[in-house]
Amino acid sequence: MGRFVPGSIFVASLALFVVSWTVARGGSSDALHISQVAPTPRAVSTPPIGHLAEPSLTAERVVFGTEGSYKVALTFDDGPHVVHTARLLRILQRHQVTATFFVNGFWLDPKRDRDGVARKLLLRMHQSGHAIGNHTLNHANLSTLTPEEQTWEIVGNDLLISQIIGQRTKLFRAPYGKMTAHVAQLLSAYDYVHARWSATTEEEQRDPHEIGNALMDWIRKHRGGIVLLHDRLPQSVSGVALFLAELDRLNCSRFSSQLPTFRLVSIESFSRSPSHSATRAALSTAEEVAHRRRLQRVCSTLALRHEQAGNR
Repeated sequence: MGRFVPGSIFVASLALFVVSWTVARGGSSDALHISQVAPTPRAVSTPPIGHLAEPSLTAERVVFGTEGSYKVALTFDDGPHVVHTARLLRILQRHQVTATFFVNGFWLDPKRDRDGVARKLLLRMHQSGHAIGNHTLNHANLSTLTPEEQTWEIVGNDLLISQIIGQRTKLFRAPYGKMTAHVAQLLSAYDYVHARWSATTEEEQRDPHEIGNALMDWIRKHRGGIVLLHDRLPQSVSGVALFLAELDRLNCSRFSSQLPTFRLVSIESFSRSPSHSATRAALSTAEEVAHRRRLQRVCSTLALRHEQAGNR
C-alpha cells in the first residue's frame, strides 16, 4: 500500500478514509463516526520540515522494561498477519498468556484485506484481552518524513484501529525506534505512551530453536523486561511456542525450590506514570494471583507427565 496523502488536506483525507471504510464494511449501522473515534488533541506545533532532533518525553510517557523484576511482557510488532498471527493467538490461548500487539494499518486496508480476515483478527485480539498498540500505517521510518506525513502515519492508524475495536489505543511504538520532536509532541497531544523494549532476538536470521533459546538465555541473565518479537515471521511464532514451554519448565523447577518465578505481564505493568500507580498496583496483584493459579495447574500437569513417562 502506498504512502498516504499528507499536508493541508489531512482532515479531508481522514474523513474520506472513514467514508471509504464504512462503504467497505457494507455501510453497517455499527460503523463508528469520525467524531466518536478520532482523538481530540491538545495543540501541536509543527516544527520546520527536516527538523529531526531527538525528542524529549517525560518519564510517564515512556515505558521501559525493568531488569531483575521477574516480570516479562511479550510484545509483537508488524501484524496482524492473517496466517502467522492467527497461529500465535492459538499458542497464547493454549498457554493462557496475553501479549501486546503493535499494529500496522496497511494490513487492515480493505483494498488489501478484501475478505476482512485481518480486521477480524485484530478484533479477536482485543476481545481476547490482548493489548493493542499503534505502529503507524505503513511501518514508516518517521525520522525521514515531514511533520504532516508523521501525523498521518500515527493519527490515521489511530483512527483505523479505533474503527475496528471500538476504542482508542494509548500505546505507541515507533518503527525502528526512530522518533522525532514532532512525534513526541503528537504522543503527548494524543495521550500516548511510547513503548520501548529490553530485548529482541534478530529473528529474521534465526530458526525457531535459536529464537527460543535466545529468549531463555536473556530471561536467565536479565530476569525481566519487555521482549520485542514479530508476528509476521513464522519462525518467531514457532520460537515463542518453544519459549513458553521451556519457561513453564523453568518456572516449575524454581517454584518447587521456592525461588522467584518469572511472571508474564501486560506492558502496562512497567508504566512509571504517578497517575497510574493505583491501577498499576491493582493490575500487579491480579496478575500475581492469576500467575500463581496458572503455575499450580501447569506444574501439576508437568509432574503428572513426568510420572507417566517414568512408568513406561
